[in-house]
Amino acid sequence: MRAHGSIALSPPSRAAALRRDAKAPLAPRKMLTRHATIVAVAPTERRELDALASEQAFDDAINSGEVVVVDFMATWCRKCIFLKGKLEKFAARTPAARFCWIDVNAVPQALIRKVGVESMPTLQIYVRGEKVYELVAGEDGEAVIRKLVFAIEEAETLAKKK
Repeated sequence: MRAHGSIALSPPSRAAALRRDAKAPLAPRKMLTRHATIVAVAPTERRELDALASEQAFDDAINSGEVVVVDFMATWCRKCIFLKGKLEKFAARTPAARFCWIDVNAVPQALIRKVGVESMPTLQIYVRGEKVYELVAGEDGEAVIRKLVFAIEEAETLAKKK
């Protein structure tokens, strides 16, 4: 018999207990990391980002009259892929803005030069065709999302004034 926590379980009982635990819903629990305490919960909803594959699609999106967040990324970039997942979760909680992404290797480089993207991932926020915010996302995903919250609120305020 092995001690498991404060309960001694024989191997078959331990396996049965683990199967029962696997079927139970994931409850929030705290995990301690080097930098902060993170609460782990079940996966949240995601909203797929709109893919913009041409300069015309980009122009149509940013001139739509709504707040538009554009993620300039590359499909081979690990930070970009990680951030895109975070943005999909954030987009599900932020219906006031439209979220799009552009693969910088799949569109004409004239577009990338026109908008001034020099490193990836780069996030830009547009209101009625005008760039109002840019963030080169070289930090962790949660820090980027925290900055985006304030940037989108500011962009919404600008959109209401115009």
